[in-house]
Amino acid sequence: MPSTKITALPTLTTPSSNAQNTVFVVVDLDTGTPTTKKLSLQNLDLFVDNVAPVAFAQANAAFTQANTATITGQAAFDKANAANTLANTANVTANAAFDKANSANVLAQNAYNAANSANTFDYTTISTTAGVYGNATFVPVITLAANGRVSTITNTAITGFANATYATSAFDFANTTANLLLTFGATTVLDVSANSTIAYNFSQYANGAGAINNPNVSTFSATTLGFNLAPLSGSHPFYIRLGDDSADFDTGLVHISSTGTLSYGSAAQGKTNGTLLWRIPHTSVGNYKYRCSSHPSDMIGNINIANTANIYFAYSS
Repeated sequence: MPSTKITALPTLTTPSSNAQNTVFVVVDLDTGTPTTKKLSLQNLDLFVDNVAPVAFAQANAAFTQANTATITGQAAFDKANAANTLANTANVTANAAFDKANSANVLAQNAYNAANSANTFDYTTISTTAGVYGNATFVPVITLAANGRVSTITNTAITGFANATYATSAFDFANTTANLLLTFGATTVLDVSANSTIAYNFSQYANGAGAINNPNVSTFSATTLGFNLAPLSGSHPFYIRLGDDSADFDTGLVHISSTGTLSYGSAAQGKTNGTLLWRIPHTSVGNYKYRCSSHPSDMIGNINIANTANIYFAYSS
């Protein structure tokens, strides 16, 4: 039997007995007026058969969409949770950095307080019975009268004065060296070190394999070349020599010791610390040598000096 819409069923206009296999349906088509229809059980089965699969498919589609929404929501939750974890980690890291910065600030404040306390120590009047600082007959413990109070200075205090003296000497050396370098206008200052007893090594002279042994140093006449001898640590006396290695060349040499003492000419030769400056005369052109007096045949190299006047002439031409 072909399917029939409920609205297409015949209208029951008069009461009828409930015949076998027949049902009666009251239909309200949103008109406000109910209409009675007659429907056989066979037609009712067809309605159920046609409507049920559609309803099932629609319900299944709704379930699938709901499940997809659930998965999407879970993924969003996971991402939000991961973001929250990262934020929490960043917060912990930031707190740790803040704690370190705060600790550094506390240490700096403590150092400032200690320095300030040392700077404001008050002893305007010291009794002459205290003796003279640096006296060879210094007694380990001396009692002083300071502003009406009795104080005690021990060996530790005297050590502090000695350290201050060393610090002052170091400052004087650094200041003297800086002023001389500025005055002489050194084109460069090479750090001089030793490769055992076989060669000198200079900073700025190296290749892919490392430092070059006894490199050829190149510079110009009428300039100043510096050698920092501190890396030699008291060994391998450093000399400037003539090109044929027959004699020392002392002209223009100035040595600054680690305590700031200046030596000139021949007195500046053979040093193993401090800084050696060579104010190269404008007439010194060609080949010179540097050499260790303790290992003259091994630790020796060339200093090639170009003529500044010729360079200027070539440039101006």
